Amino acid sequence: MSSLVRRFTGWDAAVLAVLVVFLVIASATIENFATERNFSFLVLDLAPIALIALPMTLIIVTGEIDLSVASMLGLSSAVLGALWDGGLREQLADMTRTISYGDVADLSNFGGAVIDARAFAKHRDLLARVATDPSIEVLAGGGCDNSQGWFVQPTVLVGGDPKHEVFATEYFGPILAVHVYPDADYAAILDMVDSTSPYALTGAVFATDRAAVEQAHRALRFSAGNFYVNDKPTGAVVGQQPFGGSRSSGTNDKAGSILNLTRWTSPRSVKETLVPPTDHTYPHMG
Repeated sequence: MSSLVRRFTGWDAAVLAVLVVFLVIASATIENFATERNFSFLVLDLAPIALIALPMTLIIVTGEIDLSVASMLGLSSAVLGALWDGGLREQLADMTRTISYGDVADLSNFGGAVIDARAFAKHRDLLARVATDPSIEVLAGGGCDNSQGWFVQPTVLVGGDPKHEVFATEYFGPILAVHVYPDADYAAILDMVDSTSPYALTGAVFATDRAAVEQAHRALRFSAGNFYVNDKPTGAVVGQQPFGGSRSSGTNDKAGSILNLTRWTSPRSVKETLVPPTDHTYPHMG
């Protein structure tokens, strides 16, 4: 590891030195080169390269991979083992316990009740099942109360089987299912995310490695109609983020876009012949 650090540190220094020499020579030999306008264009040109190269350099030099994948279910996720064991588990549990759900008229609450008694029963029954399921760990929450509204406690479930119902079913409530995967299984976990659920509405990938982001883009091309990079996959605003998905999530017409508008139209093709035929035969028939 130390040899890698020396190697990449030396390379970065060499690139920086070449860049500095170039700027000095250009400033001395090219009239009006050292202007604010030129330097602003230079920064804009180099910024995309830096954004792509910098995360990869940081990973190689420090040996730290900061990567997690949120699945297409909106409320389930696959998390890199190194991240999970490095403190994310405790941070997630502690954060979840601080989230307050209550009367939406009280703006100090993060969220409110689920929509109706049917939704509440779906969540209550799930929490009752996982409480006795040896393959699922209730990391935080797990309670519910319908004495005054249909409230479900913010809950984090940890499961080792990525095909478990908590990863494949939409619940539309404050329940997050987490699957921790081995560090080397990123490609396999992308395939798992793509195939586990019949839905394809929304999802996100969080990564400091641009190559990992691009890999997720390709592998999950048809897994989410709305795909987010380093941002939460919930709370899309129609008109700002055209919203919709395919597979069991719908026809992906993107509410808030012209694609949705065409769903409300009835196209018709019209053909008019100005020289009427005089015979039923085709020219090739002789």
